[in-house]
Formats: sequence, structure tokens, C-alpha cells
Amino acid sequence: MKHLRGFTLVELLITIGIIGLLSSVVMASTTASRAKARDVRRIGDLKEIQLGLALYYDVNKSYPASLSTLVSDRYLPVIPTDPDVARSYEYQITGGRYCLGAQLEGSAPTDIPDADCALPSSGLGVTADAWFKVKP
Repeated sequence: MKHLRGFTLVELLITIGIIGLLSSVVMASTTASRAKARDVRRIGDLKEIQLGLALYYDVNKSYPASLSTLVSDRYLPVIPTDPDVARSYEYQITGGRYCLGAQLEGSAPTDIPDADCALPSSGLGVTADAWFKVKP
């Protein structure tokens, strides 16, 4: 009688379990990396908008009432949008000064000071710690 060689059911289940565990670890680390990448893009977008605002201010000696003016006056080709469609950038102007903010998924960078701005009008239910704000 010949003995057939192969894997037992227990060996297959253990192998599938190990593969499942490893794939969940990889997915968790990839998700965190993607969140950090979106935050880096948000900060880069804020810097791009700040540059457009500075160029606008140099010519007009005031800041625009809305960011769409930067596009119509050709200071920016387009207004950058948040990588997450459920979020948006906030622009406020009061007393001749502006405040620009984005809701980050992680912690705010320590090398860029966070501005002391009011909570965004469009951010229902967000806390002050959830928004990263910049001003000139």
C-alpha cells in the first residue's frame, strides 16, 4: 500500500493563520504611512496657498476675500484640495489678516508653529487640536 504525502488539515490551517496575521500587520503599517503622506500633502498645500496669498498681497496690499480670487487673478493655477474628499481647507480673513487651516490625521508638525486661530466655521464637531493652522 502506498502512503500519499501531503499537508494535513491542521498544517494548512496554521499556514493560513500565519499568512493572515502577517498580512494584517502589513496592512496596519501601510495605513499609517498613507495617513502620514496625506498630512504631508496637506501641509504642502497650505504652503502653496500661503505663497499665492503672499503674491496677491504684494500686488494688492490686502488679502482676497476668498481663495477663488487667487485662481481668477492667476496667482495659483488651482486651489489645492484635501486628499480626503470629506475634509476641506479653511480660509478665514479678519481685520486684514488671514488664517488658513487643515484637519490633520496625525499630530501637527513641531517645526512649524501652529497659529492661534478660531475654530473653522465649516468644521462641525472638530476640536481645536484636530486643526493645524497657519498665518503670515
